[in-house]
Amino acid sequence: RNTGERKNHIIDPKAPSAARVVYDYYGGKQALAIAESLLEEIELQEFSNTICDVGCIGNISQRNNFYDVFDYHGINTTGAVITGITALASYTVNVAVVNPATAWGTIPATDVAEITVTVTDSNGQSIQAIGYRVND
Repeated sequence: RNTGERKNHIIDPKAPSAARVVYDYYGGKQALAIAESLLEEIELQEFSNTICDVGCIGNISQRNNFYDVFDYHGINTTGAVITGITALASYTVNVAVVNPATAWGTIPATDVAEITVTVTDSNGQSIQAIGYRVND
């Protein structure tokens, strides 16, 4: 076994697998952070079926006017626009907010929103964060 630190070795004793080490090393953490933060923002919105103004749905420039989880549907933008960090301009962000195909037990499908945030990094690697919002 080699001893001492080597620049060409990536070692993370807390990582659950070698795949996690490679994922983290090549930038997966940033894509995941973008996806999770946007997913959380969407999940915290109302489920009111009150849409924002005309031309607002999926229009990231109208983000401050989003009232409902469904207002985010169709977003297709860059990581720089979502985070304000210009270094993330090569990341793409896509959002889909849809009702599931069937009811969740006693909850009608129209009262459930499935939220999928897909972030693709500059190497073409994608990660998805999926969450749900139920009309309460």
